[in-house]
Amino acid sequence: MKKFFNDRVADNIDWYVKNAQSNQLGTLETGYAYSYDNGRGIAPWQDDFFTYAVGNAIELGFDAARPLLAYKAKFPVGRMTDSGFCWLFASLYTMDVRDAKGSPVYDNFTEVLKQSVDPAYLGLACDSPQMIDAISNTSGQTWKAGEMVGYPDNATGYPANMQPALAVSADSGAAGAAEAWKRFAGASVRPDYSKSPQFDVVPRTAQ
Repeated sequence: MKKFFNDRVADNIDWYVKNAQSNQLGTLETGYAYSYDNGRGIAPWQDDFFTYAVGNAIELGFDAARPLLAYKAKFPVGRMTDSGFCWLFASLYTMDVRDAKGSPVYDNFTEVLKQSVDPAYLGLACDSPQMIDAISNTSGQTWKAGEMVGYPDNATGYPANMQPALAVSADSGAAGAAEAWKRFAGASVRPDYSKSPQFDVVPRTAQ
């Protein structure tokens, strides 16, 4: 049944290449993507799962998925490197990416940050002592410089969920992907994969 399953994968890739509603952020817009905040928000970690699946398909020989990965890589890479978005929040549980259900997706990461984080963080330099203090105050936890949000030390936390998407993005050669991976790998708090390594995916190419 190998041909049957290969054909089904190829059909799905073809559908996504033709129907992924392109936006400047690189988010997936099809299906149940907008499941949060009355149709405004998406789950970045779920979007990251999809991005990794596309990269993995390419590794398995489905080269037709390369244009799809080139599009999808923009979202994890942008969250880590865009000058208008603080990478500490790249692993938020949800992000609002449009004004309302049916509205166009924002065309920049600055607006995503503004609409998705506590207003107390806005206007503060990313990863600055002031921002770290603000995160500590609002979360009720002692935060560290270079620590991402979303259970960063957990092997199934949201930074861990993001890691495979960043890895395949780096391997794809997408613009800014090597920088995004370097920043992610240099975070001060990293997932503990000692007993649960399923998301410990790293680029196959030297970064």
